[in-house]
Amino acid sequence: MNQQTLTPPVAPEQRCEACNKPRTPRLKPGWEANYRPGSIVPAAFAVVLCYEYDEHPECASAVERIRIDEERRRKAEEIQKQRTDRLTQWKQRPNFPRDLERKTFQTFKVIPENERVVRLLQSWRSNDDFGFLLMGPAGCGKSHLALAFAQSVSHQILARSTQAPLPAYYPVTELLAEIKRGDFELPERVRIAAPVILDDLGTEHITEWSREVFYRVFDYRLSQRFPTIVTTNLTMDELKERLHERIVSRIVGQCIPITMKGKDHRSEEIMARFRMISARAGTTLPQKKEANSA
Repeated sequence: MNQQTLTPPVAPEQRCEACNKPRTPRLKPGWEANYRPGSIVPAAFAVVLCYEYDEHPECASAVERIRIDEERRRKAEEIQKQRTDRLTQWKQRPNFPRDLERKTFQTFKVIPENERVVRLLQSWRSNDDFGFLLMGPAGCGKSHLALAFAQSVSHQILARSTQAPLPAYYPVTELLAEIKRGDFELPERVRIAAPVILDDLGTEHITEWSREVFYRVFDYRLSQRFPTIVTTNLTMDELKERLHERIVSRIVGQCIPITMKGKDHRSEEIMARFRMISARAGTTLPQKKEANSA
């Protein structure tokens, strides 16, 4: 078939993005070379190769605004996906507890004595160069608040940059084990600028080696002005006795000391579960013996 006798495909209707009126199609120069009836080129693709459409001059600025808005929406969705993906990967780190999603400020049981503590942690901002030393009895919620803090801060950091390092979390015993495996080198996640949470300081077996590790960790983060969150069941005096005054000095040099109060929530939770399973089994809880009973 001669190229001059080709009949172009029917132009599909396209409407203006701004006014929704039909746009005028016109054949592209050299369209014949792009169109071969019966070839393996799909008909819809052949139409794209053959036609271009005139814009409505009066709608040009409105169409451009629509395209700019669409590009902004696409970029915003892409950034949000990057944030979501990073948060998902971050929460899957091996040190985090399995119930991390439950450790938020919203799920923390606030008592009057600890209301100020919650407000202080919620007021921290990602450009602050200090952290907190949370002291208090076992089960009062120190670890819960530290993990809630980490999750809240991660959202702050990702709002500024999807590539910035996110907070690290270490139970102290796991940190010591990792450093021992790494031949005394501080892990990369301890050397980041983002907050590092060190949970349950002082419960581990204290040796000269562990004291030296703690000194290196806190001295490094203090010298770099990197925020650190520490939780401990010990008082300040007990920390000085178990660790050393030079280590505690570096901790309080970068961490605001806060003493928390409260009952052991873990005991309350396990008793609530005991009551539930007892009711299910049709039994009753054992009664406490009277103080004067034989």
